[in-house]
Amino acid sequence: MQKSFLQKLRSIYRHLKQILILFSDFKNFGQFIFPSKIPLIIINFNQLENLKKTIQFAQSYGFEEIVIIDNTSTYPPLLEYYEEICNDVTLLRMESNYGHMVFFKNAELYNKYGKNFFILTDADIEPNKNLPKNFRRILLKNLLKYYSDILKVGFALKIDDIPNSYPARDKVLKWEKKFWEDERSRNIFFSHIDTTFALYKPDPKRNMKFAQDFYLAIRIGGNMTARHLGWYINYHNLSDEQRYYTQLADSSSSWIIDDLGKTKSDDYQ
Repeated sequence: MQKSFLQKLRSIYRHLKQILILFSDFKNFGQFIFPSKIPLIIINFNQLENLKKTIQFAQSYGFEEIVIIDNTSTYPPLLEYYEEICNDVTLLRMESNYGHMVFFKNAELYNKYGKNFFILTDADIEPNKNLPKNFRRILLKNLLKYYSDILKVGFALKIDDIPNSYPARDKVLKWEKKFWEDERSRNIFFSHIDTTFALYKPDPKRNMKFAQDFYLAIRIGGNMTARHLGWYINYHNLSDEQRYYTQLADSSSSWIIDDLGKTKSDDYQ
């Protein structure tokens, strides 16, 4: 049923009111004017090569603040890398492995970085090689446009080149294809996002009425389509790092395969 004219006016009014409240915070406004000030927060656990790629990406795109939240990694080469980059990033090492939701479970982290715009990502998300230099502006534009309906906006995930050798390929395709179906405009998909690369509303917890609201999002395709590197692991030829990681990863690492060839998580059915 189409909205009446009065309903549309009320919807526009609520949307404008939310935006005015948003920018009454000068830090939010400053991040909007200078998107490079939006912090990039990376969740990591025993991943070295993927983290290096993410750091290189962040530096090449001019992020002024790069924060690594480490879930008690123990991989020796990664710990050495942390020593190398400690002056270039903020490294926050947890006392336990809190999983991919660590940022939202830890009140100190959330209160420090979550009250204004922030970008959160897992370490194994590879941005598009043709990602526009103004991609943060594009994320902001779409977050504001759909502000009343979503919690975040991020990258779509490429699924048409996942190798047949990946044991959970069919499971991934079955789960992910629905996120490519609700296209509202060119390359703009109403969808769900967990902790893959996304820009969040300031203080997202305050904007959640229900727990499932955490996933309400837009994924942007085209040159903003990213790759989830966990789907490209060759389990028949693991590197030392991959072997170390897959052995220690728990069910929070949703697409990691166990010794029986099954995903460690049962979430994606």
